[in-house]
Amino acid sequence: MNWLGSDYATMTQAVDRTVAAQKVISANIANVDTPGYKSKRVVFGDMLDSEMKMSLKRHATIGSSGSIVEQSSAMRNDGNGVDIDLEMSELSRNQIEYEALVEQLNRKFSGIQSVIRGGR
Repeated sequence: MNWLGSDYATMTQAVDRTVAAQKVISANIANVDTPGYKSKRVVFGDMLDSEMKMSLKRHATIGSSGSIVEQSSAMRNDGNGVDIDLEMSELSRNQIEYEALVEQLNRKFSGIQSVIRGGR
């Protein structure tokens, strides 16, 4: 799909990242009342230093672009580490990022359609 350009590949990878983050944030929210549940975050490989990458080998991998990392601090007596306000904020931020990326992809495809139709 080289004819779509390198920006297409970058945008689709970014969309995949927001989808992965959405799944983890949703799981955190769903487990807000689960005793002992530790909130998780998706940490992407290109954002990590080499020392942290070594410690992530124990964690579940989601594709080649990121890993799920448990947050270590428990906030409540039952050991649950989910801060619902933080999770809702992350959910909103992630949704805005996803919508912006999808809008960019739609504009790219609209431009391609325009070229195919001869500018009409």
